Amino acid sequence: MEATLTGLDGSLAGKVINLPEGKTLRLGRDPLCEVVLTEFNASRVHARLVWSAGGLTAENLSATNGIRINGQRQERTLLKLGDVISIGQSSLRVDRLPDSTVVGDDWRMLVDCLFAMQRILSEDGDRLVARSLETLFMALPASRLALFTVGEEGVLTQSHTVARRTGGTASMSLAFAKRVVEAGAPVLLDGEPVEGDWNRTLQEQHVRSILGVPVPGPDGTPMAVILADNLDEPGRLGDPHLRLCALAAQGLAFVFQRERLRLVEISQARTEREFLAARRVQAQIFTKDPAALLGPLDWAVAYRSALELGGDFYDFHHDGHGTTWVVADVSGKGVPAALVVSLLKGLCKTLYPRVIDPARFLIELDRLTRGELPQATFFSACCFRIEDATGRLTWANLGHPAMLVRRADGSVEELSATPGMLGVDFLPLPKPETRACMLAPGDLVMACTDGLAEAMDPEGNLLGEERVHDILIDPVTAPGQLIERTLAMVAAHQRGASPSDDLTLVIGLRPLPG
Repeated sequence: MEATLTGLDGSLAGKVINLPEGKTLRLGRDPLCEVVLTEFNASRVHARLVWSAGGLTAENLSATNGIRINGQRQERTLLKLGDVISIGQSSLRVDRLPDSTVVGDDWRMLVDCLFAMQRILSEDGDRLVARSLETLFMALPASRLALFTVGEEGVLTQSHTVARRTGGTASMSLAFAKRVVEAGAPVLLDGEPVEGDWNRTLQEQHVRSILGVPVPGPDGTPMAVILADNLDEPGRLGDPHLRLCALAAQGLAFVFQRERLRLVEISQARTEREFLAARRVQAQIFTKDPAALLGPLDWAVAYRSALELGGDFYDFHHDGHGTTWVVADVSGKGVPAALVVSLLKGLCKTLYPRVIDPARFLIELDRLTRGELPQATFFSACCFRIEDATGRLTWANLGHPAMLVRRADGSVEELSATPGMLGVDFLPLPKPETRACMLAPGDLVMACTDGLAEAMDPEGNLLGEERVHDILIDPVTAPGQLIERTLAMVAAHQRGASPSDDLTLVIGLRPLPG
């Protein structure tokens, strides 16, 4: 009687080692060892496998790096079926022990297999499914094992494959796996395959013995299929093995669901990290303080996103002679819109040094973004400039809510806008015009996105442009106070309803003398 060990990784990968009872197996870098390791962190005589009264025992021979059994460091331990012995980058799996090779002891091997799966299920490492598949070698005289997952609309994909030895093809019969799904029950093929498309791969690979069992999902329908074949010994797989594999599939179902959950958790964690990174990037876009701007106007800004990542954008730049502002609204919300906002930030930085008039600024933004935006994405924008020496305001507006000017006498004027969209490949750009007016002491200018006038209450009623005009009628001493009043008006209108759109508000006031 003997034990059988299979190399999984490192210098032992693919090797099958038979250890007769009573013999000792030494592992290390010394050429005199029965198993020679090439790992740099293996000792000269690192460990040994020795028979004791209880069975096969693995012992560390005072090696600094020690040995690991199923990932846990051990000095001396009695081995069980399915145990994995690791030394450095090399590892061996116990595939057969004398007390599990008795003829007719298939059920004992199945129990050992299920216990091994249970140990794997309790771990948090990767390769849960592949390692669980490998445990089936304890109970099945198979050359290869494969798992086909059932995806959307019943599409089958070979997702995991393990073999007793390296070499040969890893591809197993997709058509046979489909046959198992269609049957909804275990299927065994033993002997010469008959003609038919479903066994073409079996014929090409000279498979004479293969079985397949469905892995049941939570609703009872197959979520995967296990295939096992024997390329070396035709006729070895039979009905008893089919029943054993069907029972093992119940245990593998839990492993498979655990693996799916683990992958979902990893994906969610990655998504959360990427989302947090996107939030940090967007937060950097709005770090400038408009209150520190030089020039004839005092400024204040408010930015509120409907989601954690918004599609509104504002930016400004003072060039020593005046200040250029850009306010934009990207279609959509969330990550795609936030990415376009980041793009606009970079493009504006390249355009500011040219000190071009507002209409030309918008034309250049359109030219630079055509072909660069996600499908069906566009944006509206207004660009305006205040000259330091005179307080002259020039502006161009394409598809954006009209800017408003409140004069010192309380009258409110709308600054003209041109309908249209920017960044759309298949539409010509309506020609924006640069217009101008003077801002006298006591005058105030406001630019906003449509999230202001289109703020909704719980019944879906909009705040409306008329109420936006009304907020400007009453004189206010500072832009910050006007923004506070405006946001309070919006909150009162929404009555606790979640915002339906991003909101950006830019207000500049030319103070009265003294």
